[in-house]
Amino acid sequence: MTKEIRMTKTQYREWLKKLQWDIGNEIVTVLKRTCPVNGGRLKNSIKQRTEGKGVNIYMVDYALHVEYGTAPHIIRPVNGKALKFKGSNGEDVFAKQVNHPGTRPQPFIRPMIINELPRIVEESVRRAL
Repeated sequence: MTKEIRMTKTQYREWLKKLQWDIGNEIVTVLKRTCPVNGGRLKNSIKQRTEGKGVNIYMVDYALHVEYGTAPHIIRPVNGKALKFKGSNGEDVFAKQVNHPGTRPQPFIRPMIINELPRIVEESVRRAL
């Protein structure tokens, strides 16, 4: 049995705003919980913003490299003549370039959309009503 709910435009806007925020908050919670990095910049960057009738989830750009992985590639210095990093013996190493082997995909965004988003929306609508 369907229950009819009547709202004014103002009530509807407030209801929609609350629903958007709740959905976005749940999405952020799941993404942070399933983020393959134990902490740091990626996990802390996952945020939401409600705009119009939608919810935007945003995070650092390199999240796509975590999600899809990267092919082997060369890393070159951007601000300077050499890269500097610690070698296996703990000493500073300088190089004009490094051959990065690439990274394997660690999907956490697509599984949330496929496996969690329908539940999140349904539960958020129930709570909002």
